[in-house]
Amino acid sequence: MKTKAYEILFIIKTSFGKDEREGIIEKLKGWITKPGGTISEFTDIGLKDFAMELNKEKQGHYYQCIFQANNKQLDDLNTELKVTEDIFRYLIVLLDSVLTKEEMSQKVTQ
Repeated sequence: MKTKAYEILFIIKTSFGKDEREGIIEKLKGWITKPGGTISEFTDIGLKDFAMELNKEKQGHYYQCIFQANNKQLDDLNTELKVTEDIFRYLIVLLDSVLTKEEMSQKVTQ
């Protein structure tokens, strides 16, 4: 199956400590890499304020991950993300839709 490049931006609640957040991050990385996906870049964006209060939360820890996966791997990742309560919010986008070819070649190692 052909792999595509994706970016996930996800938020972890402030109620989790540093060690718990690291465990959640490792779990997410495992969901990507165990079935054969690869991670190109991972960024800890940091603690950010929300534009508006969400479920009585005013802040969250933001993380960004650029990865390659095929459709089955992406479906499996979405399934895991939907049932976990550790990740507060997430958004996955196809990098082809937001980056130019030059930017893609810099971000993704194929």
